[in-house]
Amino acid sequence: MGRASTREPKERPFVVESAEKLGDLYWRGELTDEKGNRWNVWILPGIAPSLKEGGEAWLDAADYVDDLFEGEFWADRGENFTDGIEFAFVDSLGDFMIEGIADSYVDTGRSLSDLADETPFGWIPRMAARAIWGFVFEPIGRIVGGTIGFAGGISYSISMPVGQVVVRPVGGTIYAVAAGVIVPVARIAVHQPA
Repeated sequence: MGRASTREPKERPFVVESAEKLGDLYWRGELTDEKGNRWNVWILPGIAPSLKEGGEAWLDAADYVDDLFEGEFWADRGENFTDGIEFAFVDSLGDFMIEGIADSYVDTGRSLSDLADETPFGWIPRMAARAIWGFVFEPIGRIVGGTIGFAGGISYSISMPVGQVVVRPVGGTIYAVAAGVIVPVARIAVHQPA
């Protein structure tokens, strides 16, 4: 039969032994032990850090919306517009469609001339295929592609600046409500049962 220990149990102080420590834990989510060590009790977010993060979210949202009142923001919107117009008219219509069709006709004419001069085996069907490809299909492809590029460039030049202007207040409001109200309230709500 075992013998009962005569050793006195070691006294261990309760961690939250005062209203001050309990208030610190509740307000900051942190504790200071009897040796002066500071402990972050991660399961308890604390009221002050939750409110601080909510306030910072409101400031971040205000900074995001504040871009509307800066000259650089509007200069960037002008650049969006000119980039879209340049892509639509210069790149899509000019380079890809008009110059591309002209180059295709010149290249096809040269290719047909070379085939007629050299008259290799099967040169007549090859000339027909090259003519159909270079004078019909390639130009049609360039017209379709250039039209799509033109429409995309015009759409970009309008939607990008307008979208950026609309997104600032809408995005700022959504962020302020989500990160500035909902998250702190949720953290405080979790804090109480934890």
